[in-house]
Amino acid sequence: MGDISDRVRPLLKLRGDVSFDLRHGRVELENAGTEVRAKLQRFTIRLPPVLRGEARLVDDGVVLRFDPSFAPSVRWYFLSIEVERFELMPDFACIRVQGGSFDQCVVLK
Repeated sequence: MGDISDRVRPLLKLRGDVSFDLRHGRVELENAGTEVRAKLQRFTIRLPPVLRGEARLVDDGVVLRFDPSFAPSVRWYFLSIEVERFELMPDFACIRVQGGSFDQCVVLK
């Protein structure tokens, strides 16, 4: 696992707040802000101007599953893959992508 660097933290703050709304028995999430591209250990992640999806509480954390039309993506050389979900726990965060080949987890400090 890698650490979230001091270079990435300010980029994430550009996103602003995430809204969570209970609709039809689901917790929908939305976040709008500046498009962000951040170089991580194994790939570059892109957060589009609008993110949408669903949030689900699990144990001491949350899983954010994204609507494919408003999902983040990861880029590795010339390959671009959509992010299926983020898993956010007290001690770590994981990015899960289509196919799982480029999943990445980081320690939160």
